[in-house]
Amino acid sequence: MQDTANSFSDVRGKHETELDTVAAELKETKRRIDRYLTAFESGSLPEASCAERVKELTSRAATLTSRQAELTDLLEEPQPGAPTDDQLAALRLRVREAVTTGETMLQKVLVQALVHEVRVQSREVIVPYFKMPPEHLKKKPVRAPAGLVEAGGLEPP
Repeated sequence: MQDTANSFSDVRGKHETELDTVAAELKETKRRIDRYLTAFESGSLPEASCAERVKELTSRAATLTSRQAELTDLLEEPQPGAPTDDQLAALRLRVREAVTTGETMLQKVLVQALVHEVRVQSREVIVPYFKMPPEHLKKKPVRAPAGLVEAGGLEPP
């Protein structure tokens, strides 16, 4: 769990840095647009000279504003925490039930839902890495993955 927390902090730090950069670029882009518009309004710059550049800058400002909103949303997501003892107990119970009384398809879906990756270091050392669903997704049902082979195998019946 500590690795996950550290990874989340690293990603969060990158997002914060990018957000600062985007905010500075957006401020500078808006300043440039204002300079062009001020020059146009004062009559010192003809429309033909500034119209295309103002369009480019306005497009860039829209892109930066969109990215700024994306980053802000990402930064507002709560940091994943370690599961509580009650959450782990409930998960153990659900896994035990699925493994002991569930159908093969249910067991396969369960393993795919819980195992993030499996690292094979040797025949003796196989390390599964598990993933825990975020709180807001725990109540949603798990859907079977598409493209599973029927129990009969690949050969036609």
